[in-house]
Amino acid sequence: MYIDSDCWVLFSVGFDKKGSDLRRILANGDRINHAIFGRDELENGINKLLANDFLRRENDRFIATSKARQFYKKDRKLFEGYIDEWIRFSKILSALSCEDNTVKTYELSEDEYREAVHAYTKSFKEPLINSLKEQRIVK
Repeated sequence: MYIDSDCWVLFSVGFDKKGSDLRRILANGDRINHAIFGRDELENGINKLLANDFLRRENDRFIATSKARQFYKKDRKLFEGYIDEWIRFSKILSALSCEDNTVKTYELSEDEYREAVHAYTKSFKEPLINSLKEQRIVK
């Protein structure tokens, strides 16, 4: 059975043909849900989506399959916000049957997860620190 976070992972990967690496998935997920995925949540969602042909993996990138793009295209509504869209698609996805992903094809190590989180959070800390330096609040 699909759960809301599985759809969150899928939307965070995106539906273009380039796909996303872990840092981009974290960034997109934060933009959609204003939260950062937990390691298990991200790993389990990726594995379930891989096992059910919604994602494929190429090197360090995850890419939505044609099945995923059709799933999105079929029920997409123009001018719908990220959160509303994610909630609505979560309900649609949860109604679909899926294979259990007890056999994990992807393992996200704690170090790999921490590195991706650090790379993402670093991207928004630097402008703040530079701004504070300009205002002479920090050295």
